[in-house]
Amino acid sequence: MTYIRSLISLVVILFFHSFSTQSQINKKWADFEIFNCEPIIENYLWAARTELTNLQYKEFLWHVKKDFGDSAHSKMLPDTNCWNKNSSYNNPYVHYYFQNPAYHEFPLIGITHNQAKAYCEWLTKILNQGYQKDEKHPVYELVARLPTEEEWIKAAKAGNPTATFPWKGIKLRNQEEKHKGAMMANFVRSKNQFHPTTDNINKIMDVTATVKSYWPNDFGLYCMSGNVAEMIDQPGRTKGGSWASKPPYIEINAKDEFEGWEKPSPMIGFRYFIEIIEFKNSTKNKTLKINAKYIESLLSELIYDSIYIGKFEVTNQLYHQFIGETGEIKHAPQNLKWAGNIKYPMRLVRNYSKNEDYHNHPVVNISKESAISFCKWLTEKYNSFEKKKLGELTFQLPTSKQWEDFARGGLNNIAYPWGGKYLRNKKGCFLCNYNPVQERWILDSDENFIKPGISTEQMREAGKLDGCEFTCPVDSYFPNSYGLYCISGNVAEMVSDKPISKGGSWGSFRQKILIKSEEEFYAPNPYTGFRFIAKKTVN
Repeated sequence: MTYIRSLISLVVILFFHSFSTQSQINKKWADFEIFNCEPIIENYLWAARTELTNLQYKEFLWHVKKDFGDSAHSKMLPDTNCWNKNSSYNNPYVHYYFQNPAYHEFPLIGITHNQAKAYCEWLTKILNQGYQKDEKHPVYELVARLPTEEEWIKAAKAGNPTATFPWKGIKLRNQEEKHKGAMMANFVRSKNQFHPTTDNINKIMDVTATVKSYWPNDFGLYCMSGNVAEMIDQPGRTKGGSWASKPPYIEINAKDEFEGWEKPSPMIGFRYFIEIIEFKNSTKNKTLKINAKYIESLLSELIYDSIYIGKFEVTNQLYHQFIGETGEIKHAPQNLKWAGNIKYPMRLVRNYSKNEDYHNHPVVNISKESAISFCKWLTEKYNSFEKKKLGELTFQLPTSKQWEDFARGGLNNIAYPWGGKYLRNKKGCFLCNYNPVQERWILDSDENFIKPGISTEQMREAGKLDGCEFTCPVDSYFPNSYGLYCISGNVAEMVSDKPISKGGSWGSFRQKILIKSEEEFYAPNPYTGFRFIAKKTVN
């Protein structure tokens, strides 16, 4: 026990430094390091280089016992008896696999999905504490967690969308002259072989191998196929196959051999992924200096006899000013609504409405009542200024008819605000921010146009074709003839007279961004914002 405690203390001391010299970071994505990880999607999603080891889990157990006592500690212990439940001759592994220092660098097995999640929660806390104290490290907050199936597949394929295995080609043996003939992973070669392919690299085990056995993939990740099947975020699901798997089950896109598992298994472990939530250089929304000239700059030329309309959808920065001045916290954006509507939502849950990165994006996740309260505040704000060119104004939401008239920009019989029937201009540039899924998966022009089998993930990926994963700055694309930006797409816009929104959003298909289209709007969501009109007050 003294040995283990001393070793764990050493690990704690080296926690943020021991892997720094081994990094294979893709410099295109990140110029910083995350403990034992490689970036797999830009700079905000990272994967652990290796499956979690016995030693790493022992460190977690030591902290659990120190902080929460023996009862919590015992609940987190791996079930080493799982070895006996699979093969009768495995009794020595029951006693030695987790306890003996000789197996420190072997993958952890024998735990439940909930125990893996508990480890990730603890690691989240430890890493955040360390990086927040490190003035030179750019990360302020992150989350350690189990990956989604899609994330795991991207990590395993390492940038090669057609990959069968984490390595190049479809051979199970190394094809390089220096290592020719050596097995590429730890698995069972055929139905006549029980023991896995650890013979020439592992003298003390004939099941699992150390976590840095074999060769890493192009992202620097080890043992993505074989060794232990790796848990994903869905309980009862794994990816990658194990030391006991036959070749078809270690393919990246293989059927899950262990689907439905519940009890600890000597064939199942996990690797954590890291999602970056916030960087230290992310600045909060700066105070906006609002005067009459600024408000007037947001308005179009006079339309009709007495109405101006906002050239832009109301931004996070302007709306943040409303919340700050009024103290009406009940009208603050409900950023948790991002969850379930976009991949990696935590970066938007935490940052979208308050950080400068998004200050020129449209406010979303607010109610119609909140938009009306904003308009009342802006009315009082503008009319309080002595130096104003436009006289007394009343700011409000447009009616649905007014919205359609403004969207047409004075033109008749047009489908879209730009006048044509196409969604790209002659140079091929998109004309608004919507989901162009039909450009990739089109079947016909009816409402039921999506091909059978097209997944939500494929729809989301198609949504990036126009250059925007979600909302975009409110002055993006091209204005209509009234000078109005993003009147179709970006965010659907509330109207005053009906519980609907107009114009479609970043998540809408092309039918919904037609001027005549409308969608129900009853509750805050990340697809709906608003723009105001300003009516001249008649004395």
